[in-house]
Amino acid sequence: MVFRTAARDRQRLLNNLNSDTQGEALKMARIKAVLFGTGNMGRLIAGNLVEKGVEITGAVSKTHVGQDLGEVTRIGRPAGVTVSEDPEEMLAGSEADIAVLATCSSMAELYPDASLCLKRGINVVTITEGAFYPWAYDPDMAADLDNLAKQHGVTLSATGVQDIFWTNSIALLTGVCHRIDSVEFEGTADFGTLGPAVLNNLPLGLTPDQFLEMAPPPDAKPPASIVGMGFEALIDKLRMTINKVDGGIELVLAGADVECIGLNKVIRAGQISGLREIMTIETNEGPVFRARFAAKIFEPDDRENYVWNIRGVPDIHLQQNDVPSVEITCASIVNRIPDVLNAEPGFITAEKLGTPCYRTSSLENYVD
Repeated sequence: MVFRTAARDRQRLLNNLNSDTQGEALKMARIKAVLFGTGNMGRLIAGNLVEKGVEITGAVSKTHVGQDLGEVTRIGRPAGVTVSEDPEEMLAGSEADIAVLATCSSMAELYPDASLCLKRGINVVTITEGAFYPWAYDPDMAADLDNLAKQHGVTLSATGVQDIFWTNSIALLTGVCHRIDSVEFEGTADFGTLGPAVLNNLPLGLTPDQFLEMAPPPDAKPPASIVGMGFEALIDKLRMTINKVDGGIELVLAGADVECIGLNKVIRAGQISGLREIMTIETNEGPVFRARFAAKIFEPDDRENYVWNIRGVPDIHLQQNDVPSVEITCASIVNRIPDVLNAEPGFITAEKLGTPCYRTSSLENYVD
């Protein structure tokens, strides 16, 4: 059953109940969620959900199977929910308004679990990077999920650091400009905060020669671009259209031996410790968007920083230092839940969800 109860209706219900039954009514009115993934992100998300009044009714993961969710996540106490390894079995035994997916990076990996939830009439919110703005990279799967969501009257959306730091906050900054000539972004992010579900898909620990031997042929479909999706969502939000896209990938090599905790191995000096995306997007309206973004296993002196320069009238400069991307991602997916429940059915990407914001109380209070 899709959660669409308005806060005012909930309060009217409570006003008609005596004090003995209000507690039970409050429990019944809470948003119910199922959690996919108990890795680095999922463990933190679980605690955030509970602290924001969400009732977790089921959990599925490749790890911690058979254990109580509260004992393997930041909930910190028994939750009465046993982690399952079978999504269909878990969903069959769980009532849910929304599924919170924190298991993968690509649309291909997301598709089975997302489609399973949508077919059951369950909304979906995810931190899958490839789902943030997939229309240019995985248009067929995106269209299929959009149609499924519409058929079943529910919503699918993706969020994360890109939602606030790369799309919505930058769109807000452009509102002070009379003219924009270019939007320029340079940043560095720490791969070391991620788990094996993501890191196993990267060439970490290879030499440049080994990477070249494994590289796909020139005519192979390029992987989804994290920077590209962030820029394309921003361009869409600004009602601009894309004329031309140029870009490429550079290898980032370790300057010294560095431990990769997520893969439980040491990357030696001279081996691949990350990738740098370089991208330029020209719009039909004139402004040019440029990016240099490196994601790597951090060495001791590295910091996660983002620098934005909007060139025009006036020039705008924004620098974000020591960005806590894990905490941001895990807070964003929880804060976005009311926006997803309030949205029209379909695959609604973050630039169309409205302004993200902090939630001071239990999340059902923000559902229209």
